[in-house]
Amino acid sequence: MVWSTDYTDSTDGVEVWSTDYTDSTDGVEVWSTDCTDSTDCGGATGSTDGWRQSGESKVAREGAPPPALGGQFIRRLGTRLFNLTESVKSVKSVDGRCPIHPRNPWIRESFRWRVVFRLFGGCRVRYPVVMLNRWMVLLWLPWALALGAEPTLVERLGYPAGSRLLIINGDDAGMCHTANVATIESMEKGLMTSATIMVPCPWFGEMVRYAKAHPDKDFGLHLCQTSEWQVYRWGPVAPRAEVPGLIDPDGYFWHEVPQVYASAKPEEAYIESRAQVKKALAAGIDVTHLDSHMGTLQLHPAYVEQYLKLAVEFDLPVRMASQATLEKNNGGSIRAAFAAQGIVFPDDFIYEDLKDEPRDVKGYWMRKLSALKPGVTELFIHAGQPTEELKAVTGSWRTRSEEFEVFTKDSEMRALLEREKVVRIGWRPLRELQRRDRAAKQTGK
Repeated sequence: MVWSTDYTDSTDGVEVWSTDYTDSTDGVEVWSTDCTDSTDCGGATGSTDGWRQSGESKVAREGAPPPALGGQFIRRLGTRLFNLTESVKSVKSVDGRCPIHPRNPWIRESFRWRVVFRLFGGCRVRYPVVMLNRWMVLLWLPWALALGAEPTLVERLGYPAGSRLLIINGDDAGMCHTANVATIESMEKGLMTSATIMVPCPWFGEMVRYAKAHPDKDFGLHLCQTSEWQVYRWGPVAPRAEVPGLIDPDGYFWHEVPQVYASAKPEEAYIESRAQVKKALAAGIDVTHLDSHMGTLQLHPAYVEQYLKLAVEFDLPVRMASQATLEKNNGGSIRAAFAAQGIVFPDDFIYEDLKDEPRDVKGYWMRKLSALKPGVTELFIHAGQPTEELKAVTGSWRTRSEEFEVFTKDSEMRALLEREKVVRIGWRPLRELQRRDRAAKQTGK
């Protein structure tokens, strides 16, 4: 296995990760990612209604919407009709016969097609086959599509199909006092709808106190296996003897994700992450979701397995890259693997071009949110303020401060979301949905 990594950290620059991972057994690149400012890579990211902003989902208020027109039976019937239509379109005419004529050798032995032939009253050679196909498509396709498709995540959450829901998550809560102050203000007065807390960091306790006093706020965990800054560092929560590969010669987590992969075992990442979750729960945090600091649990297949294991064990939704992003990085099956275990995650995650953000923070996000796709999208920011503390911690203090301003105080950003009818939600509705559905599946209901 070969890693190639470029990483820059300066007091006045922007941290940039550029990582390529190659499996040396066949020379095929397995993962490739660019992360800006220790971004939490999605490897595999004031509502108009007060109840949404407070964390109470429509599912919780009204219950799940009943399946339309007879529920799953109708949807299955629609799927069968759609498949039937597609099959008719694919059948070839032989010797000038109608494609669904019983004497056609393509379908002579098929009881199903004999039924179809009777259902439609036969067909005549003089009618062009293409017209028959078009007639059947026009008759069945809209209904089959509407009834045969599984409900989208938006619909499962109780919103109309085509709605655009946006999670604005604040990463790195608990990292330092400035990050905590900025995160809290953005959640109370700005557009931030959730935040993820770094359990191993020195200012974790401050966020515990706030989370317990404000149980309506959505707080997840920013699971850590790295400590990227040059001077301000942290180490494991788990007993050090159980996670020796995660610890660098100075006694802290490694600076870089590739160093973790080179030195630690995936099981150690699981042990440490589990210890962080247990500590947060024991402290009284009502954990709503999980994500991974710098993407450690999302950028390598063996670590993704640990990520899934944690999600299942604690029954929590997770941050997840879009299908398009995963396919570019040879991870196209990851979303399906999580979904098969009943784990819920957003439809999209703004991540791939985050390296462009520091050049024009406000412009970048205005463009991104103007083109938001239907479905549930997550974006993340690192809220900060230009304090001496933050300047001493990271060279990205300016970008973090600009993100805080855009998503907390900028009236144009708020107006854009209102104009585009984007609904802001937190992670709690996704957790409620996941736990309800998984519980129903386990009880056979």
